[in-house]
Amino acid sequence: MRLLLHIILLGSVTPFKFLAYSPQLAKSHVNFLGKISDVLIEAGHEVVILSPLLDSSLGFAGSKKARVIEVPQCTEARAYEEFMQNSNAANAWTKGDSLQAFFEWGNLTYSWVAQCNATIAHPGLLESLREEKFDVAFAEMIDFCAPGLFHLLGIEKWVITDSLAINDAHFFYTHTPSNPAYVPTMMGGSMGEEMSFSERFDNLLTFCFSKWFNEYFFPVYDEMFRTHDREIPSVEELFGTNSLVFTNSEPLVDFPRPSSARMIDIGGIVTSTGHKQMDADRISEGIPNLVETTWAPQSDLLHDPRISAFITHCGQGSITEAIDAGVPLIVVPIAYDQLRNAQQVKRNGHGIMLEKTELENPEKLRNAVKEVLENPSYHEKALKIKLMLEDRPFAMKEIFIRNMEFLAKYGPLRQLGHYGRKLNFFQYYLIDVIAAVLGVALVILIIAFFLVISVVRLLKRILGIKKVKAD
Repeated sequence: MRLLLHIILLGSVTPFKFLAYSPQLAKSHVNFLGKISDVLIEAGHEVVILSPLLDSSLGFAGSKKARVIEVPQCTEARAYEEFMQNSNAANAWTKGDSLQAFFEWGNLTYSWVAQCNATIAHPGLLESLREEKFDVAFAEMIDFCAPGLFHLLGIEKWVITDSLAINDAHFFYTHTPSNPAYVPTMMGGSMGEEMSFSERFDNLLTFCFSKWFNEYFFPVYDEMFRTHDREIPSVEELFGTNSLVFTNSEPLVDFPRPSSARMIDIGGIVTSTGHKQMDADRISEGIPNLVETTWAPQSDLLHDPRISAFITHCGQGSITEAIDAGVPLIVVPIAYDQLRNAQQVKRNGHGIMLEKTELENPEKLRNAVKEVLENPSYHEKALKIKLMLEDRPFAMKEIFIRNMEFLAKYGPLRQLGHYGRKLNFFQYYLIDVIAAVLGVALVILIIAFFLVISVVRLLKRILGIKKVKAD
């Protein structure tokens, strides 16, 4: 019966054609774009994945169902691949605060710009893509190639997707107000929503630096794009033309934050993030109750009723899989958004967080494992979150599919963009209005002050005259 209903629904859907821009830059990002592409394909639509090889060692575009167009790696992009394979992994355990990551990634941005240029200039590519006549395009904004590429292809209906729970840049792209006083930034380090003065200062600094970091590279992309089209709008202007932003955030789990009509949460739409073969380290030698493997079906293992807890680095994919299975956690965040994810686990009470430096003390890890295994509250809260997500009013896949279909029919959805993006800094934060009100209030106070002085002087004069007459 369900199969028959599925066939009937597919038959009633007008198929649309989607373009996914998904450079091969990291396994988790590629898998997420591939999985949501599969969601659209399963709903009866066609998806083409444009997949430039930033890191050729990945060797997979994230989907076996979509049609994939790979673009060869350019010479400059080799530096990015070497970073991902060597220094990035080697330094993960010794990195300082997350601001350090901005500088590391900043040096790699030029590799992304070069690969973007090579993609646009690839012989016959733009012409063949234009002939496809795509209804909607989507991409993750790790690099800024997509807005310019979609413009060159003449695709007006496009959306931003993100494999992360929340990217600070989402607030900039949509001009949604955010408050660093209680919303932890993606790269803000190990802090939750309740922050001390110094943590709020650090969070604000990271938020401002994130905005500056994004805007710093806009001109670099602008210069490159204008070698292909002199009249192309700036990257900043093009960002304002996106219709929707899909975040891999689950409101029932993530930190509460401001939002806008253009930001749609689809956290949990992907509950299995593929696999990556690891090198054998032989750490299990001599330990009888430890199984070491270069790969394991993580999602399947987490759903095994014999699993009592899960120790993880707190990547977004691992957290999503653990929540879906209702398994309590011991989280040891290493870098980047993992620190923020770990604070979510701590806030929701379904796991214990350890700093990576605490692993030097075996007793702390032993105590954390013992606490999670022996205290039933962690399992109870993990199970409650699992049941809450299963009982949501709307499935995340349905939300994603219906919004994409709606955009294909009626987009671009310009009416969702608020006028605030056209205001300057003083207008946006009402500084001009506040200044005017304070100015008027100050003038009134000054006038009132001088009126009081004048009245006092007048009264003194009158009283002085009466006193003279009385004498």
